[in-house]
This record gives sequence, C-alpha cells and structure tokens, in this order.
Amino acid sequence: MKKALKWTLPAIAMCFMIWGQAMAANGSCIASQNKAQEANEFAPKPAERPCELFINGTPTTISGTVYEATYAGQGLTVDTGTEMITVYGFGPDRFWENLGVSKPEVGENVVIEAVILTFSDGSERIIATSITIDGDAISLRDENGKPLWRRAGQRMNQGGQTE
Repeated sequence: MKKALKWTLPAIAMCFMIWGQAMAANGSCIASQNKAQEANEFAPKPAERPCELFINGTPTTISGTVYEATYAGQGLTVDTGTEMITVYGFGPDRFWENLGVSKPEVGENVVIEAVILTFSDGSERIIATSITIDGDAISLRDENGKPLWRRAGQRMNQGGQTE
C-alpha cells in the first residue's frame, strides 16, 4: 500500500502541472484561437489572428526613468515624475541577447508603448509592446500582440523585427 501511495501522489501532481501549463497556453492566446478556428474552418491560422486581450486593451505610453529593474516576472518600474508604474512583458534574457542589446537598467530614460489589459477578475496589468531606451527603439510584440521572442525559427534584427 505504501509503495502504491508513494508513486500515486507524484503522478497526480505531475498531471496537475501538465494540465495547468496546457490551460495557460503560455500567453499565446491559443485557447481562444482554437475555439475560433473550430467555429470557422476558413479562420486565419493562429499565428495570423490577434490576441483578443490585446485588441481590447487600452493603449498607453509611459515615459520616465527606470526606478527598479527586477524582471523575472516582476516587471520594470518606471518613475514618471508623478507616479511609479510597473510594466511587464519584456521577454527572456535570450531575446535581448539575440538583439545584442542590454535590458533597461536603473537610471536609464525610457519610453514604453504598452497596453493596459483588464482580466476577467477585474485586475489590470500593463504589458509592453515596444520600448525606447535612450533613443534606441525595440519592438517586443507583433501587431497581433504576440511576443517576438516566441517566433520559432525566425531571427530578430536590432529593431526587434523578424528577418
């Protein structure tokens, strides 16, 4: 009995972890796209469809000085001179390394184009679509709201555009 319990609990935990990842769709809007595609066989391919959350979001521009740059899911805090605003969605280190550009650091001046997203629970989060760091513009998402670092098999140039 102890042996069965020893292997059953980890197996159940693994199932929940896999299920959670599948349901999250890794931020790519796949779940909503698959539903749309099932409803219309002539629907655009998932890569061509916009992320509904971004399309319905409120565009905003944030200008200021980087106050805190923790990243790893914690975002970038910008001091606008009147308030501190945390912005998310800057991508993994490998994205920035591929561009040959350093992520914004504390004290640097930035202009961030972003979208304010409102989730079903009423919470809001500001997600960056592009950032200008001391005059250098870097695109972070395509016109459909999809992260540029998630495009498999494509290279990115200095401006964050795919080649």
